[in-house]
Amino acid sequence: MILLLSDNAGTARKIQKDLGSEGFPVTVMDDVSQALITLNSENDYRLLLVDFEYSRQDVFEICGKVKRHSGLRPIPLIGIIDRANMVDQILAFEMGVDDFIFLPYSSLEIQMKLRSLQRLIELQTEVQKKDAQLENLKNIQRIMVTLNHYINNALTPLYFAVQIMDERPGEDLERIRSIARDTVEFISKVLQSLHKIVHSGKIKVLREGVYKDIMFDIEQELNRLVEKSR
Repeated sequence: MILLLSDNAGTARKIQKDLGSEGFPVTVMDDVSQALITLNSENDYRLLLVDFEYSRQDVFEICGKVKRHSGLRPIPLIGIIDRANMVDQILAFEMGVDDFIFLPYSSLEIQMKLRSLQRLIELQTEVQKKDAQLENLKNIQRIMVTLNHYINNALTPLYFAVQIMDERPGEDLERIRSIARDTVEFISKVLQSLHKIVHSGKIKVLREGVYKDIMFDIEQELNRLVEKSR
C-alpha cells in the first residue's frame, strides 16, 4: 500500500485513481502527524508520496523529519512536484527524497514510474528482511553465549562429585550418583535447546533476556543443581 500526504483534493484524487488503476492502492491523508503515526505503526505501507503543494507545513521540513526517524527512514519517499520546479527538486534530493512523480504526467510516464516505484518497494522489503535476519542472528548469538555459560556452570557439580569420589571413595555414593545424573540431564536439556536453534535457525524473543520456547526454566534448574551439590 501507498500513503499519500496531500491537502490538494484534485491532485490527491488523480494520483489515487491513476495509481489504483495500475494495482497500487493509495491512502490519502492531509494531516502530517497522523500520516507519520500511521506509517510508523502499520506495516502495510511500503511507500510515502508527498505532494509538494502541501500547504499546512513546510514540505522540506516534513521530508527531513521522515528521513531522520529511524523507523521511517527505510520507507521510499517520493515527491509529487511540478516538472519545471528544478530548485525544489534539488533541495528535495538534499532532504532525502528518493524519486519524483512530475506534474503533469502522461499515462505512459506514470506506468514507467510505477515500475520504478515497484523496484523501490521490493528493495525496501528486502532491506527489512535482511535487517530482521541480522537481528535474529544477534539474538541467536546471545542465547548461544548464555547456554554455553549454563553448560560450564552445570559442570561444576559434576567436578565436585568426581572430586569426592577421588578423595573419599565410597562416601555418600547415592548423593554423588544423584548429582551426576542431574547434571547430565540438565546438560542434555541445554543441548536440546541448542539443537532446536540449529534446526529452526531462529528464536522468538519474548522480552529482553528471556527466549520463548528455548530457555524456559533452565536457569532455575541450574540454580537448583548447584545448590544440591553444596
